[in-house]
Formats: sequence, C-alpha cells, structure tokens
Amino acid sequence: MRTRSRSHSLAFPVAVPRAIALVAVLGAPPAPASAAQKIAFVTSVTGNGNLSTWANAGGHTGLAAGDAICQARAQAASLGTPANFVAWLSDSNTDAYCRVHGFTGKKANKCGLAQLPTGAGPWVRPDGYPFGATIEQMIDQGVVYAPMRVTETAVTPTDGYFTGTSPEGTVWGPFSPPCNNWTSSSVPEVTIGDPLTTTDAWSYSGSGGCFQTRPLLCMEKGAGPALAPFAVSAREAFVTNSSGTGNLGSWPNAQGATGIAAGDAICRTEAGMAGRKHAATFKAWLSDATTNASARILADSVWVRVDGVLVALAKANLTNGSGLFSPINQNASGTYFGNSADAWTGTLTTGLKSTNTCNGWSSALAGVLGGEGIVNDASSEWTQFFSGTACSDASHHLYCLGDGARLAQPAQAAVIGTPITITGSAITAQSVLKVFVATSSGPVDVAPNGIDPTNVTSTSWTGTLPWPWPVGGANAKLMGNGFVSLALVQKDLGFDMTDAVGAVLYGNAAKSVPTILSLATFGLSATSSDPSVGTANVETVIPRNQSLAIGGGGFSNALVNVFTASGNIGPLTPTSQTANTINVTIPANAPIGPGSVQVVNGGTFQTSNAVSVPIGEAISVTGASINGNTVTVTGTGFNALTVVNLFARVGGVLTNVGGLNPNGSAKIALNIVSSHQLTFTRPAGLQAGGAYVQAINPPFIPYTSSGSGAGGALTLP
Repeated sequence: MRTRSRSHSLAFPVAVPRAIALVAVLGAPPAPASAAQKIAFVTSVTGNGNLSTWANAGGHTGLAAGDAICQARAQAASLGTPANFVAWLSDSNTDAYCRVHGFTGKKANKCGLAQLPTGAGPWVRPDGYPFGATIEQMIDQGVVYAPMRVTETAVTPTDGYFTGTSPEGTVWGPFSPPCNNWTSSSVPEVTIGDPLTTTDAWSYSGSGGCFQTRPLLCMEKGAGPALAPFAVSAREAFVTNSSGTGNLGSWPNAQGATGIAAGDAICRTEAGMAGRKHAATFKAWLSDATTNASARILADSVWVRVDGVLVALAKANLTNGSGLFSPINQNASGTYFGNSADAWTGTLTTGLKSTNTCNGWSSALAGVLGGEGIVNDASSEWTQFFSGTACSDASHHLYCLGDGARLAQPAQAAVIGTPITITGSAITAQSVLKVFVATSSGPVDVAPNGIDPTNVTSTSWTGTLPWPWPVGGANAKLMGNGFVSLALVQKDLGFDMTDAVGAVLYGNAAKSVPTILSLATFGLSATSSDPSVGTANVETVIPRNQSLAIGGGGFSNALVNVFTASGNIGPLTPTSQTANTINVTIPANAPIGPGSVQVVNGGTFQTSNAVSVPIGEAISVTGASINGNTVTVTGTGFNALTVVNLFARVGGVLTNVGGLNPNGSAKIALNIVSSHQLTFTRPAGLQAGGAYVQAINPPFIPYTSSGSGAGGALTLP
C-alpha cells in the first residue's frame, strides 16, 4: 500500500460547472423542497493532536473537542445544522463509523446496538459537489466521488487532516490510541487522510506526527436525502482492471500488439467488454521515447469517470501540473480502486515523455525502469510519482482516455443539395457523415454508407448533403418531420460513430423540394433543432374554419396535407399560392388536438417537411378530482392521442405512474369524454395524499404539455 503525506498546493485553477437538472416534458411537477443535503468539509483552522489546545475547542478534550471545533466552524460558515457535525476521528473507545451515525462505541460491537447502524450520508462539499455516498458504500464499495479539497470557507486545504481512522471507519490499530486519544502533541505517529484522494485514502493515506499542525475532516451525522443528479456526459476516462509488467504486449488483452499500440488495444478491449460507448476511441495515457502522451490525445474537452464525476475540464488540466479534479480510480465496469493501485505512464506532469518507458513498453526486466502514477490521486502525482519503477512489477494498471470526435450543435440548417459544415474536436481524416431523418415512426438512415467529406480538419467536417438521398427507394426523397440527426463514423478509428447532433432539415427550391418555414406568421420554434424534440414545430394554435397562411419556399401547384389525431384531413386545395406563400382554409370539423402540416408539390408529388402545430385548442388542465376509483380531469385540447402523467407516492417515493411505455403505448388508459374532459381509473398501489396530473399531446414537447399549473393537483383518498 502506498502512503504519503503532503505539503504542496492543492489548487485546481478552473471553475467547476455545477450539474444542471433538466426536467423533460414528461418530467415531474413542482415538488416541495427536500431536506437539506448532509455536508462535509475540511476545517480552515488547524492545530496539533492535542485538540483541547485549538481555539474552537470550547474547553473540551479528545473527541468532544474535535466535535466542538467542527460545530464552531460550521456555525461560522452557516453550514447545515451545526450541532450535528462531528469530526471524522476515532479513539481507543469509539470508532468514527459509529460517530457519523450519532452513536459511540466500536463498529465491531455494532456501536452498542443490536444491529450495526447503516445509512449515514450521503454528503456534499460546501461547494455543492458530491463527496461520498452512504458511509457503508464509501467504506465497503469505495464510492467516494470527489476529493475533500474544500474547507468551510470554500478555500483549498494545504495538507492532510487528522483521522486516526482506518479505511474501514475504525481506529487504526498500529497507532492506537491516536495522539493519546487526542490529548497529546508528542506522539510520533497518527493516521491522516488526504484531501486529494477518494477511495480508502480519504480516511487513511499515511501517517504524520501529533506535533504537526493539521486540519480536521468534519461530517454532518445521520442520514440525509439522496444526492441530486450530478453525472456529466462527456468523454470518459478509466483505469484498466487488468495489470501487468512494462511489456504491454504480454498482457492478455493486448490483441497481439506491442508497445503503446498494445496499451491502446488493452484499453479498447476493456472498454468494449464493459459496454462503454465509443470503445474504439480509447487510448492509453502513455509516452515512449518518441511520443508524448499529450500529443497522442487529440481531444480538448471534458473527461469524466464512468460514474460521471469530473476528471478534467480540458486537456490543459492533464498537462499543466495542477492535477485533476478527481482521480481516475474507477475501472470501465465501475469498480473503484483504493490506495494500492499504480499505473504505468512514462509521462511527466507536463504530459511530455519521461526518460523511463520500459524500452517503449516492451520490457519486463527488473533492471529497466518505467514511469508511474498513483491511481487514487488527483494531484500531479496521478501521472508522475516515481520517475522509475522496475518494469518487472506486474501490479501496474493503465489509464484509458476516450479520444473520439465530439460534435458541436450545428449553427446552420441542413439544406438538401448544399454543403454543410459540422464543427467539433478530435475529428479524424476518414470520417464520413451519417444522416438520420426524423419521421413519425422513427429515424430513417438515408445515407447507409455515409457521405464522404470535401474537407476535413481535426475541428471541422464539410461535405454536401446529396439529393436524392443515397438510400434509394421510397425514402430517397424523404423530408420527414423536418429534422435530421447527424453523426460522424470514424472509419480510421474502429468505425466508431460519434454521438449525434441535430439540425432542422430544409428543402431546396432549386431541387424542386418545398420547405415550410412558418405557419400563421409564426416561424419554426427554437426547439425545432433540439435533438430532444426531434421535429419541426410552431408554437401557436391554428384555428378551425379560418384561413391558414403557410410561409416558405419552393411551392409549385401545391396541395396541403393536414395530419390530425384522426388521420389526414387533406389534401386541401389552397385558396391562393405563390412560390413562397400558401393560403388554405382549415375545415371547421378538423379534430381538435395535435396537427402536422405538409405541402405536396403538384406533378412531382414531392413533399415538404412536416411541421407540428396544435389545431383548435392548446392543451391545458384546469381541474382534477377523484370519485371512488375514477379520476376526472378537465381542461382543453384532449383527444384520442392524449397521454397523462400521474405523479403520486408509491412505497413512499414520488413516482410518475403514467407517461409512455417503452413501446410508445400509454401506461394509463384514458376515456376521452370530450376535448374538455377525460377520465381514467386510479392505478393500483398508489398511497393516499397529494398527487398531480399532467396532460401531453404529440409530439410530446413542452409546448404541447399542460405544464405544471395548479389545476393538475388533487388529493387521493
């Protein structure tokens, strides 16, 4: 087990983005504020191992002095409930594990209870970022998300903190009683925790002297609410589960490769076995005599562990010596590594090659050296700890970083028959474009073999959208819902396909393909290019028995299709039209609810993009009540395609028992009495108390949802 104490700076120089929770149209209604998260922090004040000598000890000694210090600092910073804070300290009579549950005694004796207490935590740091899961998950599974590198005053601690505690949450036997039960500054050794590490080492990373000046780790005791979503979607980084000597070609997953290429093969094999996305894009963080690890990584963006915890905001954080936000101590399957793991790197803190690379990662000789990093470490020592370790050491792992292309959302519309440029990072020379046209029955791949570029750089891809589409057949002239998903297939990177970005899809008058750009003078909404929406739409309601103005281009002797909940009520003959405008009357008997408007050119029968728009009434919920087991909902815009969300408590947890099944069918069967009333039967298993009804029409986007107004609230008996 590698242990050490620190005295160097722990600064991470870039602001950390906070997680943003997005509530989708099928998401939850307004909810009361939940109980406050439990907080943990490192004290900004320091002292020696005789805690009674600290300024905030309040006349207490031993563990009681540690708790008084924590409570005083929490009070000063207005954190949590100050009286509930305890120091993460053990002594010969009481283990820290018991203390964070609010008890005394030894963990081995169940903290004096009939059963061992569980469930304390989870905790967040003062900056709101998650620190750890429940204490038993932190101890038994290593689920410690981010290093405890924040004091109560939101500054960075400069050294390890006193703990006297093992990774299991018990007093560390070899140094017990720690600092003579925290009353002495002369005991030569005591256990410390490291604010730059996570699994295990957060509690025990090594030892220091009781005479040294160090802070304390403070944790709010008891169980708290679950953590809010914090995972970030980005390129992933993990550490290999396998380990071996400096001869990487001898590792089982090397796939016959040697040197750095063997490292890449090992990473890609483990990523694939674990089901990681873009497995073919992973590269080992390795340098050799002719190659720098920093030059091998083309991407320059955010990396996260497989649990979604931030590792680095940019490539510079891998190479500027400031260290990582969190260590890369999780393998591709999600297992956390603690104190004992090291990784071959051959790479300095600058990302440049060291002089020791096991002869280009081909040697397992004891007399040949390889540079290494510490896996459970967020300082610069993650990549450079010992500059030279014997290449015969078979305990070393590898770091693996995703390096595939990531695309930016296009700023332009996708216009058929014209060039399109897609920007991003780490785009490779042999990338081809895949195009998926959105339709009411799902996306259609209209370029099965991809579209070749006319120009490629590492940050942009340019090519022409062909017309007709190369798919041929009935889909060769498909315009669908006026939306396309675009992705690059990197033929020179294992045919990996990037995550898709989206764009509105326009026709082209020069190709005799019409395009709808507005309905009733309302242009396409901003959500029309949103991949989570996936359909061109207009945020207005078109009235019945009135003329509808359609704006766009490429219209020629056109008719108009209007698709409704009851099917197509077209083709309708316009009352007037030009190449850019059409006026058509919407029938008085058009079904109320979701609609979609499409232009069909005469002679060629070429269709435009289909644009979604409500007909007759916007959807709303003005009231909800229950009589027996029948729930009655009043409002507007109800029709045969309406779906309801029903939020109620099941087993004590607020749950949406409505919405859609995976196959697209509604979970709750509705009886549509009229466009202003619907009923349904109360689903089984719902607890009495407050509930909420939300109604949504296709295409299930925010504008076609009843939202979260007060009318949807009801009380279940």
